Amino acid sequence: MDLSLMLLLGAIIFILVMVLFRATQIADKSVPKEGAKVDDKISSRAAESLSAMIKYPTLSEDAKVPDDSQLNRSDSFERMISYIRSRYPKIFRILTVEDIEGNLLLHWSGSDYNKDPMLFCANMDVVSSEGNWEHPPYSGVIAENKVWGRGAIEAKGVLCALLEATELLLREGFRPKRDIYVAIVRDAESKNNGARILSEALNRRTNRFAAVFGRGSCISRDLLPLDRAQAIIGVAEKGTMKMKLSAKERGGSISSPPRYSAIGRLSEAICRLEFRPQSIRKSEVMRKMIEAFSPYMPFRLRVYAANLWLFEGKLLKALQNYEGFSSMLRTTFAVTQTHSGGKEKLMPSTAEATVYARLISGDSCSDIFSFLEDLLGPTGVSIDVELAEEASAISNYSGEEYRRLKDTLQEVFGGIIIAPGILSEDTSLSPFKHNAEAVYRITPFVLTEAENATIRSVNERLDVETLGRGVYFYKQLISSM
Repeated sequence: MDLSLMLLLGAIIFILVMVLFRATQIADKSVPKEGAKVDDKISSRAAESLSAMIKYPTLSEDAKVPDDSQLNRSDSFERMISYIRSRYPKIFRILTVEDIEGNLLLHWSGSDYNKDPMLFCANMDVVSSEGNWEHPPYSGVIAENKVWGRGAIEAKGVLCALLEATELLLREGFRPKRDIYVAIVRDAESKNNGARILSEALNRRTNRFAAVFGRGSCISRDLLPLDRAQAIIGVAEKGTMKMKLSAKERGGSISSPPRYSAIGRLSEAICRLEFRPQSIRKSEVMRKMIEAFSPYMPFRLRVYAANLWLFEGKLLKALQNYEGFSSMLRTTFAVTQTHSGGKEKLMPSTAEATVYARLISGDSCSDIFSFLEDLLGPTGVSIDVELAEEASAISNYSGEEYRRLKDTLQEVFGGIIIAPGILSEDTSLSPFKHNAEAVYRITPFVLTEAENATIRSVNERLDVETLGRGVYFYKQLISSM
């Protein structure tokens, strides 16, 4: 055999051996730790509290009210606040509580005034509840060891866990070293003016928070095909653009239609948008996520992850198959509304669509607008930007507060995988980012993706033990801070 061919073959075999060796070396061989034991009494009490909160239909301003409902939004919020005051007497006796235009600001005075305070955020409002529910959406039924109803996970589940933890610590006589603030907003799902009002109030009280904690992604059992649950701490969140696409053409009778219709032009624009997804935005946060997940990946993906210098493209292509994870890596577009036509036998002269873009860190609003102009220009559709908010800054994920958050997650939930990430969801925390050194977003409930999909959909529900563990998480996090 020719010497050069032998050397080439030897090199190929060596690289192959090294690639496989690296994949076996990074594989996690540890036994998953059990999470902390949670007292059943904590879970039961929290379930009763959450059930009661759900019964107050605190719908957001832009949520659709059922046709047969006598709902009074303002009254629902007032009654829920009244319930919270009665359910958590120590909070409202020991903490300083302010009601600022229907938003609550709680202040727990610490013992060391030299330490920067902490801020925890939650909200009371919920989205619409259309569809056929197994249990009525505002019944708060506890069945099958779950609490059912709109807001059981997102909004009221988080709020309930945070308040239960605070009340529990107060009953135990705990006092934090640093000041703790809790902001409870009433319109996070719509205008989010409450967050801005409370942010301005906080600016008058303190210069800076060491960290802000708020809702984010739930801890997922199956976001990726790993053998452990996955917690992604949102160290940043995507920006938002709201745009109106408009197509105009000669309307008129169906007997003499124009070559191109307004609906046809708009349809082509939407198809172009959906068939040209943005590329994955590579970043240090993305690589940290992959680094954290790679020891637990199936062997093929682990081979890719252990040898990114050779297989990064293949790994990213494979990860695109997992929708929830893929959306964290790129800018996405979603068409939410279309309007055109009013008569069955008359062609409309205009067609409109509402499009939301969620921008990954690294993509600017001007970049995305230029991309859309180039992409949709040939269709003749115009683009009007109605909202443009840039992606948030990336918070430090190597500092003391992040480490304490990570340690608390591991203590409470056991052998889960924890990684920093950029969230696709709108967490409504943007007004508070100017107040803080860092903003961390996570919802402390372990869910399957099917359970997670009930948020903003039908049959939203939360397991009683899962809620109790969320209470214990906030208790331990506040204690550790």
